[in-house]
Amino acid sequence: MKIQPIAPADTAFNGVVSMLRDANLPTDDLGDETVTLFAYVHAGEICGAVGLQIVADNSALLRSLVVPPEFRGRGLGDVLAAFAERQSASQNLAELYLLTDTAERFFQRRGYDFVLRENAPEAIRNTEQFSALCPASAHLMRLVLHDRVKTPEETHHP
Repeated sequence: MKIQPIAPADTAFNGVVSMLRDANLPTDDLGDETVTLFAYVHAGEICGAVGLQIVADNSALLRSLVVPPEFRGRGLGDVLAAFAERQSASQNLAELYLLTDTAERFFQRRGYDFVLRENAPEAIRNTEQFSALCPASAHLMRLVLHDRVKTPEETHHP
């Protein structure tokens, strides 16, 4: 198992974008240099992906966490979320935000809290994800990262 960054020039990028589209997740701004995609690769196959968008000195937006149906139920969503949380914490970010209209319970179990959209920090409100790509019905959630570097190791395999 390996989680690796995927750039728009990589051959795997289109596969990740296709995976995200199949899950009805926004992809229009993924070529933006502020968004970094990471793919979970096992035996040469992409089994899931997550994105991060650093939006300010102290916060990031968790983007596009996806595990295709054939790989679900194996803990890969937790592995990818933990990876994104550790990546953010290792960059000394204080908060990780996300928008979702389908995975609220998953993220609540990971310690994320709901935030009223009108209380979103300006840097989050100014992202294309917040202002245009996600529906207004999507829930804004936040995780405070001060204790997130010590999350469980990535030991799950597809």
